[in-house]
Amino acid sequence: MTGSRAAAGPLAGTVRWPEGKRLALFVNVAFEAWSPGVAPGVSPMGNPLPPGLPDTAAQSWGRFGYRRGIWRLLDTLDRLGTPATVMTSGLLTELAPEAVRAVIAGGHEICGHGWAQEQLPGNLTEDAEAAVIDRCLDALGQAGTEVEGWISPRCTPSPATFDLVRGRGLSWTGDVFDDDRPYLLPGAGAPLVALPLTMETNDLPLVMKHGHTPNSFREIVADSVQAALDSPHPALHLDITAHTHVTGRVGMAGAFEKAIAEAASDPRVWIGTRGQASRLVLAQHTTGVTP
Repeated sequence: MTGSRAAAGPLAGTVRWPEGKRLALFVNVAFEAWSPGVAPGVSPMGNPLPPGLPDTAAQSWGRFGYRRGIWRLLDTLDRLGTPATVMTSGLLTELAPEAVRAVIAGGHEICGHGWAQEQLPGNLTEDAEAAVIDRCLDALGQAGTEVEGWISPRCTPSPATFDLVRGRGLSWTGDVFDDDRPYLLPGAGAPLVALPLTMETNDLPLVMKHGHTPNSFREIVADSVQAALDSPHPALHLDITAHTHVTGRVGMAGAFEKAIAEAASDPRVWIGTRGQASRLVLAQHTTGVTP
């Protein structure tokens, strides 16, 4: 994304976090759902089934996220007093409305995350993608929250996604991986802040793809935080991302809690939501003054 890089330089170097903190850590909870009869792309059994055979094990595994996982992670965040950005499939307003309301009541930010996870933007026409975005935002709005940010299913936007979310008044997106600092995406209309995602500290690839243990996950987060604090580059941010159907299980939830607590114990780390960060970026970009 050459245009994004060109826009990033001056802004990324001047962003300042609250109280002069060295590093921003975004705690993300991926609260996802698939349409009835559709299985997640990753199965807990590992080996693929014969073509055409429904993966009922993966479907059941995915349902854990809204039956149990979200509640365990909300309890964890409440104990820590940590605000999270919760990437939420709009379908969950129908499958688990009480859980969506609990996320909002807990003071967490809800981020639009599509309607269902199998609806990848690249497989949709622009009109169909716009309808999916509207359906998600409308449902989340009806649940009682105002959505500021967007992360597409699989974090994979279409060429039209940024213009579509910008046109709906959203202020940030996490659908980029090309920096570890915030920047403004080029384009007409209102500013759209890019807050790149950190996949190195995301439970789905680490645990489900690469087989890391809960303690290994915690150590990777700790090592990444320390490396970022030692970096000479300014305004770095990192993510720790927990999927409710992966880290909502008891062993991983314990590692997730320890990882956050360890990072929060360092006085140089600011833990905030992506929405808070985007507002800081926009305020500093507009006024040139750190809030």
